[in-house]
Amino acid sequence: MESFIVNTGNISLYAAPSHKSEIVNQILFGEEFEIIKQQGEWYFINNLLDQYEGWIKSTFFIPSGLQSKLLLEDQSIHICRKPANYIYKEKSVNGFYIPGGSILHGFNPQDNSFKMNDEKYILDNPQKLTKEQPLREKLCTLALQYLHAPYLWGGKNIMGIDCSGFTQILYRMLRISIPRDSSNQVKEGKALSFLDEAQKGDLAFFDNEEGNITHTGIVLDNHQIIHASEAVRIDKLDHQGIFNEKTNQYSHKLRIIKNLLD
Repeated sequence: MESFIVNTGNISLYAAPSHKSEIVNQILFGEEFEIIKQQGEWYFINNLLDQYEGWIKSTFFIPSGLQSKLLLEDQSIHICRKPANYIYKEKSVNGFYIPGGSILHGFNPQDNSFKMNDEKYILDNPQKLTKEQPLREKLCTLALQYLHAPYLWGGKNIMGIDCSGFTQILYRMLRISIPRDSSNQVKEGKALSFLDEAQKGDLAFFDNEEGNITHTGIVLDNHQIIHASEAVRIDKLDHQGIFNEKTNQYSHKLRIIKNLLD
């Protein structure tokens, strides 16, 4: 089956083939997908990176020309680590911004170039991480760039992001692939018995009254958590859950903490 890649900042993914239906996800620049079926101007697609399915209505995609399925470990791709990244054609000053987590295929780190539609593009001033910086430090440094980003159900970028989109994109920046939704992310990694065992960079998961996982965030030092709730914010975390000092009450009930990094 032929695959395609997104060639704009992002495309909204809908639950049904209608703009009136719920937006459940976003497909970012460079993400690869397959078209399963077509209904008029709508396409039901499968994102090959995380197997997430939904409907798009867009022409902002091109044949990928890739011979193999996308893997984050592939060193020929570059994963954008800034919340907003500027790209432009080599022979033009005009370009556009793409979100953090976007994937550049066939990337040349010597001149920060990549090709799309046989045209050479340049990534302006990419963010680079030092090899000396520990993995968990890198993750938290990247996460803090999103502080105060507004919450958006189904969002995966700095202009609007949800809790599991936030964690998925941050882990992607470290070339770690995790599922899109918190209910599936919780199935990954090693469970920790106590909060005091947690290290920064671990994922904390929270459930509702029915026991369903509905929220996630990234553990920080000093019993804090960074998560997307109303906006990307930092709150206190204890064995009961997330404590919102502004409202002086718990906003989320802690279910489990998972280590996906060691």
